[in-house]
Amino acid sequence: MTLTQCSTFTNVPTPGDSTSVRSVVDTKVGQSGFNATVDQVTVDAPADVATVGTPVRVEKNDKPLPGLWGQFADRVGHGVEITLGDNEQPSSPITLHFDQVDTDSNIFVLSESNGVISLLSPEKSATLVVQSNHLSSFWPVLIKISDLADTVFTAASDALQMTTPRPGCFRADGNYSDLGVTITRVPSDVAWPCLGNAGGKIRLSVQSNSSVAWRLSTTPEWELRTPTAYTAANLLALSTWRVTSPDVLDEQMMLPGETSEFETSPLSDTKVEMMVDPVLSQVRTLALGIGFLLPDEAVDSISRAECLPDLINSGAVENNPSATGFASVLRCFGAAVGGAAGAVVGLLAAAPAALWSQLEGLLRTATGSIGRASRCPPERSRHFRSAPVPRSHSRMSNRGSATGLVPSISLDRDPTQYA
Repeated sequence: MTLTQCSTFTNVPTPGDSTSVRSVVDTKVGQSGFNATVDQVTVDAPADVATVGTPVRVEKNDKPLPGLWGQFADRVGHGVEITLGDNEQPSSPITLHFDQVDTDSNIFVLSESNGVISLLSPEKSATLVVQSNHLSSFWPVLIKISDLADTVFTAASDALQMTTPRPGCFRADGNYSDLGVTITRVPSDVAWPCLGNAGGKIRLSVQSNSSVAWRLSTTPEWELRTPTAYTAANLLALSTWRVTSPDVLDEQMMLPGETSEFETSPLSDTKVEMMVDPVLSQVRTLALGIGFLLPDEAVDSISRAECLPDLINSGAVENNPSATGFASVLRCFGAAVGGAAGAVVGLLAAAPAALWSQLEGLLRTATGSIGRASRCPPERSRHFRSAPVPRSHSRMSNRGSATGLVPSISLDRDPTQYA
């Protein structure tokens, strides 16, 4: 039932004026809910949407698209803004009919409420219809895949420029005279190592200062502590590492901006090997690149999905970044997330390979440009040789084996490895 008897209209079209449209409808929730049409958008709500008599305002939405969406999406119809009472949320979903917008695989409805941006999945119908549990601003949008790929590339590129400041514990000369230890400096400062006492043990902490994922190991073996992971992309990469490497007990994962720690007692000469993990570097970078598309719960969904470990353990995602590997990871992300956000990620996965050439180049540079390992001066009696070296063999499905590990830090890097 349309409650026109208690509604007021602004900008009511005049006879013969086809350009004049209704821009605001003020109504109230009735026994059957409410119905209002503004700017060729019809809003329906059932009886239990709110208490009978609750005021409702539906008005034209001329605001620009929120966040980054204006970079890769176009409005394809009129938008609306809906207010229920004193900014209440509906007790049951409302339905929006965008009467002049036909459905297509790259057409969705964007919503924004209190800074939270969501993407709504269209129902199966000839014209665009969606349901929403939140009242907010709504826009029907067309996703431009090439522009979306550019936006993802920019976000990933920014992530690959990441560095972190030196921690207060870092000593540039590597001299820990209080412990009788000297730590050699990490080439290119891709990590900041620190040494100290912790509960009667010696603790080595290594903080990343680069944009790639590292696998760290010590000789002799030290006790591994839980590495940090404070961002959604890092949590995803760390979770994937644990699932795909359940039998790797002598390595630690270190992700960009994070810290890995080791403990030992008593102290002895130790070598620390650092190896770039190019596959997890790709996974993390892609997660960062599409982060603005994903809802908060997406990381948990992807972490629980079986497709990502399967891709990694099968070798479908190779050490050398490629459009094929990106598409496999994105398809997995999209399937795990589901809904409209998953559908958009799926569109990215189907994008032409040429769109990913720049990202391929960036990741190949990031995972293969670390300089050769350095040697520790022989005259010093106690050293922690911290030297990054690139991974020199292909990832094997048996992540628990020693295959693919660089056996010595004195190996020269093969410049053709990531050519």
